[in-house]
Amino acid sequence: MNGQPLTAPDGTVAAFFCAKCRIVKRTKEIADKCCTCQTCGIESNKLECDSCVTKRLAATEQKHFDSAKKISTEQYTGGIIYCDDFYASVDDLFDQLENDDVEKSEWPEWVYGCTERPVLRLNVDDIIDNGTQEAYEDFDTSDLRGVDDFRNAVKAFVDANASVIMWEPDYRTVVLLTQPKTNQ
Repeated sequence: MNGQPLTAPDGTVAAFFCAKCRIVKRTKEIADKCCTCQTCGIESNKLECDSCVTKRLAATEQKHFDSAKKISTEQYTGGIIYCDDFYASVDDLFDQLENDDVEKSEWPEWVYGCTERPVLRLNVDDIIDNGTQEAYEDFDTSDLRGVDDFRNAVKAFVDANASVIMWEPDYRTVVLLTQPKTNQ
């Protein structure tokens, strides 16, 4: 293992260090695990080696896919996510793949659907708490004046911007893609 003792001038072991990266650790057990994948045990400069990360992500992806509701291309009308990019529709994805000259045999068989949510999520109590963190020790937010006006202003601001939305992957919805027919 990687753990090596660090001794004090009197010969007592003060700590341990990883023989590979030379980082000091509190115990031999921790030093032994340094530069080792915590999943499979092979030598790695990360807590989890690339192979284990790939396997873990693939297992997560499979779990999402297996538990998701499957919808056909024809039934789905929302935005989608493919390779971390958002497309407003399946047709937009197909157009992009065609424009990029991606061989149809390499097109995805499925993608995740999306859910939309407002960009703004403001909580007045959190704003006040953040704004008064540096206040004196026994400060009480009930001493503040104009909180109701502030609450109404924030609500009006959020309501005015409700149409500003963002899209997030919906891991509960898988769109099974049917490639468009090509005109010959």
